[in-house]
Amino acid sequence: MVAVLLLSFHRTAAVVHEREEVMFYAHPQEYTLSVEELIDYYSQEYGVDRDVMYNVMWCESRGKIDAVGTSGEYGVYQYMPATFEMFSAHFERPMAWKSTVDQVELTAWAFSQNLHSH
Repeated sequence: MVAVLLLSFHRTAAVVHEREEVMFYAHPQEYTLSVEELIDYYSQEYGVDRDVMYNVMWCESRGKIDAVGTSGEYGVYQYMPATFEMFSAHFERPMAWKSTVDQVELTAWAFSQNLHSH
């Protein structure tokens, strides 16, 4: 599967917030995956329901990667900075609040831990 192969490089990824896609940089080539493809990958990786992840994303942002809420929520899952920081503390690497990749992975992880509200 292409998404699995490409995501093996995502730890060194840089996210570009343009249109409805995410750009991965894995020297020397560039790869793109849509938000839906990220949800497909991370829901499988964390063993959570892909449809639930997609539906929550759709309710939160309609898939708009740079969506901003009225209280400062950001991204496809509309995380507040404090909530994102609290959840991402469980990872042994830094995560970026405005990264679509990190928001999707963090949401999949949160769902796998039964932390369904953010």
